[in-house]
Amino acid sequence: MEIEHQAIVKRVEPDGITVAIISSERCGGCAAAVLCGASQSLEQKVEVLHPEEFTVGERVSVTSTEPSQVRAVWLGIGIPCVLFLLVIFGLLALRMSQGWAALGGLLILVPYYLILYRYRKRITRRLQWIVKPLPSSKLP
Repeated sequence: MEIEHQAIVKRVEPDGITVAIISSERCGGCAAAVLCGASQSLEQKVEVLHPEEFTVGERVSVTSTEPSQVRAVWLGIGIPCVLFLLVIFGLLALRMSQGWAALGGLLILVPYYLILYRYRKRITRRLQWIVKPLPSSKLP
């Protein structure tokens, strides 16, 4: 499944560009809008490494590759859920109360998200965005 967004180039640097994805009415009916966060804000920034030549203010189309989408869902939702459930069931198997098991499940997420934050640049290099200039016929 390909998810495409229109965006505006905000910053151009030698190693990449920063684009601001503009949420549109089309995102309202999209099932993946909750996962990609488009339904929550009007503008999201995405860094794209080693792009073509773009200029600040240029309108572009931004899509992500399917492996990147799967990887992002696993890193953001899948692995935390698995960790959470493993810790809860593990602590319940050790005869801990449900409250302590739930607290343990939540606490395991703190180091997980700290590790994600620590390695965010390495993860960013593995999540690929495809940026293409919009044809003049698509401009509003």
